[in-house]
Amino acid sequence: MPRSFPVPDSAVDRAARMDLSVLLAAHIDAARRQDPLQQPLLNWAEGDTIVQLLETLARLLSEEPLGELADELAEKLRTRLGHPPGYDPARIAAAVTDHLSRRLGVELS
Repeated sequence: MPRSFPVPDSAVDRAARMDLSVLLAAHIDAARRQDPLQQPLLNWAEGDTIVQLLETLARLLSEEPLGELADELAEKLRTRLGHPPGYDPARIAAAVTDHLSRRLGVELS
């Protein structure tokens, strides 16, 4: 599990995060009326990194609107990204079965 970092919790810090969350939510709400991009601007690994950053922000600020917004955006981006390139469940299952067969010394089918 990633390390937890202290989040500044003064009234000024909380107000700044609230202002940011309101601004970002309004920006996202306005963007929902626009057509989605037809061409990705990120590769899968870059998108996955952004999802991880958003998920971390959501955990750190779970009790705040900014955390809720980060969680929502992470979920949407994760859904749009889908599986990594080359993801093949059948190949993964075959590799696990092969490894277990060799490890246990028995043929698994």
